[in-house]
Amino acid sequence: MILKGLSRSNFVEKAIYLILLCSLLLFPIIILGGTGNLRWERILLEWVRLAPYLIFFIVHNNILIPRLLFKKKTAMYVCGVSVGMIVFLMLFPLCREIQFMILPHEPPRSPYAPGMHKGFIFIKNFPDKLLFIALILSFNLLLKYFFLQQQKLREEEAKGKEMLRTELNFLKNQISPHFFMNTLNNIHALIDYDPYAAKETIISLSKLMRHILYDSQSKTVSIKKEMGFISSYVELMKLKLSDRVTVSCSIPDDLPDKSIPPLIFTSLIENAFKHGVSLKEESYIRIVFSFPETGRMECRIVNSNHPAVYPEPHNGIGLENTRRRLDIEFPAAYRLDIDETEKEFTVILNIPI
Repeated sequence: MILKGLSRSNFVEKAIYLILLCSLLLFPIIILGGTGNLRWERILLEWVRLAPYLIFFIVHNNILIPRLLFKKKTAMYVCGVSVGMIVFLMLFPLCREIQFMILPHEPPRSPYAPGMHKGFIFIKNFPDKLLFIALILSFNLLLKYFFLQQQKLREEEAKGKEMLRTELNFLKNQISPHFFMNTLNNIHALIDYDPYAAKETIISLSKLMRHILYDSQSKTVSIKKEMGFISSYVELMKLKLSDRVTVSCSIPDDLPDKSIPPLIFTSLIENAFKHGVSLKEESYIRIVFSFPETGRMECRIVNSNHPAVYPEPHNGIGLENTRRRLDIEFPAAYRLDIDETEKEFTVILNIPI
């Protein structure tokens, strides 16, 4: 991504220089054509006058700026510009000799009408030459710094996206072991009193782990596949629960052919089973998926509020992971409402699809 951005930036910069060069080379042709003095000798003469400026610009743009100024060698850059100015001024006598070689019987003269400034673009006196070269230097520096800032912005943007991808993978990898640990606890509880059910549960678990290990590596999965995973997961979680716990999971039969980020609801459901189940009191967990409006999906989870069955040192990591994932996946496009009372915990997650 960064290399692609750099090549595009370099292309645009070089395209600007090429357009300016072509405009500068065409300018004397247009001027001379307007005066009726359009001869290739006169055109070549004006191009020779332009040569010192072009040579200085090329050296400044391709050597002095990238190799000295951008590498913080400011003193060497100033020396390089000073030497370049001296060489630049020494080129004018040579250019004048070349002009006499091009038109030996006609001294160089201005193509402009009387009263107009003599010479093409640049003035023949020393201060004006320095002024014009200073304008060239300023334009070159402004353009270089502009593209340098654009390059830095693209690099920061690419690094930011890479960091988000790394963080997102980290959050997914935190969800997977958390889910796996809870399900193994359920299977462990089944082994003693129903070995056959434990065996079937392991088979179901292997299918769920396939979803976690493979499907969840994609950026999105189909809603149908994710709902199938959640339905199976809820059934696994219900196996070890007593009759005092009521669990319901409502999923519409007609699911839209859309995709969502994988495991985006898993932490919320885990949290409901962790805090919504009591061994001493009547408990309930109600999970409802719906599509309240076009392009939106909602998950509503209501559970009785009890202390966690399996207290963990990282209390609340599920909700923190979910919120951070939502910030990455749907910046400013999701709604997460949490309402907690002494007896009930409600979470409503609404995401775009």
